[in-house]
Amino acid sequence: MIYEILDREELLDRMKGINGWIEDNMNSIGNANMYEIMACMIARNNIRMMEGETPELDAEVEKMISLRSNSIAEFQEDVPESKIMFDAVRDGLTGASKPEMDFICKTQSVPFFINNARRRGFDGDITMSIEDQEIRAIPNFEHDNYGEIMGMTDAYDIASDGVKEASYPIVKWTVDNSVAELRGQLEVTPAVDEDSYARGM
Repeated sequence: MIYEILDREELLDRMKGINGWIEDNMNSIGNANMYEIMACMIARNNIRMMEGETPELDAEVEKMISLRSNSIAEFQEDVPESKIMFDAVRDGLTGASKPEMDFICKTQSVPFFINNARRRGFDGDITMSIEDQEIRAIPNFEHDNYGEIMGMTDAYDIASDGVKEASYPIVKWTVDNSVAELRGQLEVTPAVDEDSYARGM
């Protein structure tokens, strides 16, 4: 996985390749790959912690975010709970283990999938015509992948303090936007006083 890369040049080459692919496919694929973006930021953060400043990696991360700015902005507008974790990782948060890094990535990719399905169907893309998006949209979609959601809540329960604090709003949103059977089984306890989130932490 990208978040396991600890070599600066290897990560730089990987991110340049991703950004080049995005640029080559801008007219046909506009959805952000939130898992991949988060994984790149985590890998950058890990290298920064080991080696210090990473301006060349920072530039590629910001380019990636810029290239997918429309999709990311739409997601964060529809699901503002996602922004706390996204911004925390953008600012340097990382996971203490591979499972925790995977969890961080899924806190963005799973709710993105839910929101995208509601706007334009499971495989719909932001570059599609508005008419096609409306035809394919599943506005009342609720996530029903038990293993995925339960895996997220299990990972949340054992997450390190910083990850738990940043992820609570989006994990709760994900559970709240899953099928009723899941909502009834799972409880997400806030890592800090819930009023802290209303004040922007």
